[in-house]
Amino acid sequence: MKINEVEAQVGITKKNIRFYEEQGLLSPRRNSENGYRDYGEGEVAVLRQIKLMRKLGVPLEEIRRMQAGGTVADGMRRHLVTLERERSSLEQSILLCQSLKNREERLDALDAAALHCMLRELARQENLTPDPDVATQVDKQYAAMVVQAGSDESRVIHTLWTQMLTRDLLINLNENTELFSQLAELYYGENSGHYPTDAEVNAYLDEVGRYKAKHILLATIDLDTREPLDEATVAQKKAQAEDFLAQLRAAEDPIALFDDLMNEHSEDSGLATNPDGYTTVKGEMVAPFEEAALALKAGEISEVVESDFGYHIILRLPLDPDDFRDDCVTSLMEKRIDQEIERLGLEKTAAFDKLNVGDFWDKLQSLQYAVQIEMAS
Repeated sequence: MKINEVEAQVGITKKNIRFYEEQGLLSPRRNSENGYRDYGEGEVAVLRQIKLMRKLGVPLEEIRRMQAGGTVADGMRRHLVTLERERSSLEQSILLCQSLKNREERLDALDAAALHCMLRELARQENLTPDPDVATQVDKQYAAMVVQAGSDESRVIHTLWTQMLTRDLLINLNENTELFSQLAELYYGENSGHYPTDAEVNAYLDEVGRYKAKHILLATIDLDTREPLDEATVAQKKAQAEDFLAQLRAAEDPIALFDDLMNEHSEDSGLATNPDGYTTVKGEMVAPFEEAALALKAGEISEVVESDFGYHIILRLPLDPDDFRDDCVTSLMEKRIDQEIERLGLEKTAAFDKLNVGDFWDKLQSLQYAVQIEMAS
């Protein structure tokens, strides 16, 4: 069997097959007539095992050790120890990052408190009151939590503490959410005279950087291992992308052809779950893709765009304003509240000025840990 056939069977590039040979993990025999490597079923089986091991993150040294006489079970046990050690380190890093993030959120917390106070003030000015059913529904949910906790209300109280909540605060927050909806309807509802037009919604979408696009991807890396494909394959992919673009430029109906080419040839692993394209915001996609997509108008097709994943041809798609009108209203409400806060001024209490944020979060984390132990007992 030739290396091209092995590449097709196993899904490992020729470059990587030769790399594994150089590392001593694979030793195909040589054809006595032409000197070429001759791969058999044994080599194919070894490559499949290597591919699986590499997907699991097993280092080459461990694979070599297993091949030298160690069992797969022993190798997996050693690798599990390594993974557990890495997981523990990662979890500690996550906790530290969360702690640092939380300590930076003091001003955010102040903004949130101001927003809730202003909601109540605006509702008072407009003679709006919370729907009584809100408190009733929260009480029902609370009662259900008590039943779920084995009728031990203290457990529910303590669980709410870990989220910086009490029963009364939970009711208050839910009432504020309902008041927000009432105010939004009053100020920006369909009968308000200020209902956002399609143009205003589109301006909002541009402001927040939301857009929609689909693409044809011809990958220049192995999307499983992230290892680069060989130069010949990359050149072939580039030529194929340029050919697709030429077809699209010459087509009478380029949009229909784009979908045909995408469905038949795109190597995007997310295509199956996003057949109608990606709705995203600035900063979520790789930079070359994002820059090219944002430079297009709806219905326009890009040139061939190269990223770390491969060659893309991008089709910018329109967004339906009706799908984002509620988001636009929420943004308008937040701006209105901010303006009111700025107009009336924000007065902090002495308790807030004395608040030691670091000490607060340390105590909260201790409380959360204590409640976890209590709930597990």
